[in-house]
Amino acid sequence: MKLYCVSSGSRGNCYILEDASGKQLLLDVGVKAKEISQHPAFTSWRNVCGALITHEHSDHAKGVSEIARYGVDGFGYHNMVRNKIVQINNWKIKAFECVHDTYNLGFIIKDLTTDKVLVYATDTAEIPLIAGVDYWLVECNHDAETFDEQALKKGAKYDYLSRAWNNHLGLEFLQSYFRKRAIKKPDAIIACHLSDHNAFADRILAGLKRYARFVDTAAKGKQWEL
Repeated sequence: MKLYCVSSGSRGNCYILEDASGKQLLLDVGVKAKEISQHPAFTSWRNVCGALITHEHSDHAKGVSEIARYGVDGFGYHNMVRNKIVQINNWKIKAFECVHDTYNLGFIIKDLTTDKVLVYATDTAEIPLIAGVDYWLVECNHDAETFDEQALKKGAKYDYLSRAWNNHLGLEFLQSYFRKRAIKKPDAIIACHLSDHNAFADRILAGLKRYARFVDTAAKGKQWEL
């Protein structure tokens, strides 16, 4: 599989997952359709098999109605429930419920050609134990050290900080999660949806590097061979 980042963060989230045959699956559509179609990895809307949408917030669902006009079906918070399984092309996908201030789903995505498993989870305070995952595309919105630095600044917006802390995954949660014996060491952890103010990429990379063979942070234009 190949993974491409169209956009990551509070301004919009969207990824293109591509299988060995070149078929593509969108992970969130928090940008306009035009931005997706202008990405170098995009081939055609007929080649996009579907889109997985975590929740209704615009930075994840802004382009849903637009991609529907191109014939792309959306699957997620609006038509799936926890443990529901769907097959889209050669991907078998199982939804799990996340903890956010609106109904939100994460996705376990298995490539039936390679038997490799990718989990996509974002905008959640926690995630369930999921065994046998090869690749994680998972939110790391903040790290405690950077968060505390922001909280101590003059004029800090505590309502915003409280919401971020209570509704988004942080570095320390992920470290604890990946230390659990039930979680196998994955081939890759790609930390996504970093806060512009409450996360420091180098701290996140340093904090996660022992838990996977490869660690990176998502940013517009990046791509990974999984």
